[in-house]
Amino acid sequence: MIFVAAMSGKAWANIAQPGVYIAGGNGVFKPYYPEDSAAVGQIRMAREAVFMQLYPGFAVVKGRYWMVNEGKAPVRMKTGYPLWPAQGRSDIDGLGLDYCFDSLAALTVRVDGRPVGPLLTDPDPDFGQWYVWEMQFAPRDTTFIEVYFIVNTNDARVRQGYRHKEPNAFVYVLETGATWQHPIGEGLLCLQWMDGLSWGDVDGLWPDSVYRVDERKRLIVRQFRDLSPEPADNLVATYGKHLNAFDFKEVTSQAAVLYSAIDRLSESDPAGWQLRERRFDSPFDVGGFDFPWLAVALIGVVVLPVLFVVVVVRWWRRRK
Repeated sequence: MIFVAAMSGKAWANIAQPGVYIAGGNGVFKPYYPEDSAAVGQIRMAREAVFMQLYPGFAVVKGRYWMVNEGKAPVRMKTGYPLWPAQGRSDIDGLGLDYCFDSLAALTVRVDGRPVGPLLTDPDPDFGQWYVWEMQFAPRDTTFIEVYFIVNTNDARVRQGYRHKEPNAFVYVLETGATWQHPIGEGLLCLQWMDGLSWGDVDGLWPDSVYRVDERKRLIVRQFRDLSPEPADNLVATYGKHLNAFDFKEVTSQAAVLYSAIDRLSESDPAGWQLRERRFDSPFDVGGFDFPWLAVALIGVVVLPVLFVVVVVRWWRRRK
């Protein structure tokens, strides 16, 4: 059964938990109706290639998926992406990961090269609101799906104890690929910094140990085989700073230009990438001192010496 917790507005649970909140992002499309769950066992993601271009305030995503029906009968089902008021929630090593679907914009879907439309925004009392389209998977055959969308990354907040910061944050929820029969046979995640963003603007990346970089092309790349993704596999990137004057609607009006740019990335030859290892800070780390520890430090450095002086002065006056 596919379950997405419905939440209102930009509220989230347990805000005191350290983590990344209100990140822009999404994952692979997945089955919409629970009654289709039996048929999902026939469909395997043989290959996945996801390209992500991160800009100040937003991210553009292009996903390419090769889905194989390994059964002997055709499968027909509705698939899609959850939208507002649905909100995703995950935990990574005890750290909260909260990502909003409400900014999923300019969604474009092609199946075997043909546009799918119109996409239905289908409200459901149990599952929130989804973009939904109908899919048919022929037996013993591969169906090729391409998806484009834009998400707002400008509303994020990273919390750690009493401290917080407000960088841009983007999440690609790789774990949703396990919705289908798994493991995923072959995968590529490719993230590129755009519009003047440089390595100095990278605040944090998770999990940084599995990614390699091409510094010239400002690429971060992960390649894998036979992966059954878990929450710890989700890509989490924090970067740049919150923009006070940011118009997401204006960004989405430029979807055609943005999609042409990401097409050029997806058509580039990985053999020409010069990849090497590079480690990054954790996107969950705020830095600095937590408030209670800062208070203890102030007491130790300022208050205690003052008290000591007061006690000594009073003792000296009594002696006189």
